[in-house]
Amino acid sequence: MYLLDASGHVVRYTSVAGFAPLDAYKGRVTALTSDASSTLFLSLDDGSILSGSASGAFKTLTRLDFVPVFLQAHGDRIYAVGSLAGQLACCTTAGELIRMPAPDFPLNCLAVSDQQEVWAGSDTGLFRLAEGAWQAYALSDPLSSTHVTAMVFDQQNRLWISSWAGLCCADVSKDNVSKSEFLLPEQVFLDRSVLRDTSGMLYFGAVRGVVSVAADAGLAMSPWEDPAPEPLPKKHWNWLWLLLILPLLFAVGYYVGVVRTRRIPAPDPQRPLIEPSQDHSEGPVMPVVAPVRARTSTKTSDQQTYTPGELIDKLESIASLPKDSFANIVYQIVLQHYTDPKFSVETIASELHLSRVHVNRKMQAELGISPSVLIKAFRMRLATEMLASNEIPVAEIASRTGFSSPSYFSSAFKEFFGVSPKEYLSGLDGTGSL
Repeated sequence: MYLLDASGHVVRYTSVAGFAPLDAYKGRVTALTSDASSTLFLSLDDGSILSGSASGAFKTLTRLDFVPVFLQAHGDRIYAVGSLAGQLACCTTAGELIRMPAPDFPLNCLAVSDQQEVWAGSDTGLFRLAEGAWQAYALSDPLSSTHVTAMVFDQQNRLWISSWAGLCCADVSKDNVSKSEFLLPEQVFLDRSVLRDTSGMLYFGAVRGVVSVAADAGLAMSPWEDPAPEPLPKKHWNWLWLLLILPLLFAVGYYVGVVRTRRIPAPDPQRPLIEPSQDHSEGPVMPVVAPVRARTSTKTSDQQTYTPGELIDKLESIASLPKDSFANIVYQIVLQHYTDPKFSVETIASELHLSRVHVNRKMQAELGISPSVLIKAFRMRLATEMLASNEIPVAEIASRTGFSSPSYFSSAFKEFFGVSPKEYLSGLDGTGSL
């Protein structure tokens, strides 16, 4: 098994040797994949694509004019996807480039069927390469979210699609989908997080754990939970420490409460609280009062600077940033915690071991908005997708997007967009857009 970490290094795992770094290449790896013969393919940050294995040296197949963030090997072809619109390339295992029509939208993932049909997932839905052009593909039972995160074909040539709102299994063998099924509606799946092993088992990475899909489509959830620690053996001598500490605590309390209090002089009732001035020529003496600092609004100025559409564009621009950029790291934390009503910038700062001020400063410098507005824009964009489906109650949308109550969600929605969720729904034209 090969793992790619956030710093661009590949780690190889075996049951015998455990984890060991793979150093048969030079450069920072941006994506990796393997084919049926266990040949490993890597893409580097200079746009080159390499092939090789752990036991031998890697050779360069080709070099692209963009940095791939996703690789898909199928047969004798390797497909490379970049983070921007139009960044798509294909080459053979011999290094020969194959011309492909460039999509006018950013791709998140690719999947290739046994019939060599190429499918793509993006933030706006599902697409198929047909007759030399990319065509939008509508399922008979639409996805609950148009943000497609990962795709893979199983051994029965069914297309499994994960999104921000669940998992979908679709039969796409015909022009008109004969069957599609929506599964695990409560799960939020991560971008490009899917694996198919040699036995045909599928694994999808979700915010709350790993979903495994067997060949018979049976689902199993393996949550990321640390095992409960074993209880420590009880020691009777622990009571001895308690008996020693109690007298010490009593002595400290007595000293602070009694001895220190006696040393503080009692106030003189004849002495005025405000000392009068010696010069009374300018009028009566007035007490000096510290000025009260004017209360400033806690509302960030980001939303006053940008429109809701510009804020969502800021959110979507994170996909074009490097994987190890600060904004991308913060975005991944938002993906993991946004359903928690208590999630805030303090949570991000705690996970990064930084101060809140430092997190705000780095986000403003890199993206131009604060992390609190990033969280709000993410929740609002997800809420609009759910509202557009016109199938999820507002109360459930509030719960899924991390709001403690429907009323709080409605007020936050109106503050962000200028209209209430009900007014937003009434303004839709039936196609999911205003």
